[in-house]
Amino acid sequence: WETDKALKVYRKFVKKNDAFADGHYWLGLAADLSGDLVTGCSELRRYMKMAPQGFYVPAAKSRSAACPASTPDPFAAPGPAP
Repeated sequence: WETDKALKVYRKFVKKNDAFADGHYWLGLAADLSGDLVTGCSELRRYMKMAPQGFYVPAAKSRSAACPASTPDPFAAPGPAP
């Protein structure tokens, strides 16, 4: 995997096509493989919420099982400013 190139492509794609759940899966996978666990976990969770019956849900669940509980929820309402 050329994760740097993949991340650029997937970020650009998701920015233009945010409603396409599979793009979030692939961005999450690329981020996870590159070592960016926060982005990887967040994007995998976003994918599973967007497409709970999606093709990649089993793989996303498996990968996200190792995600820290403190990973931001991509659909959570913003909290108060510190």
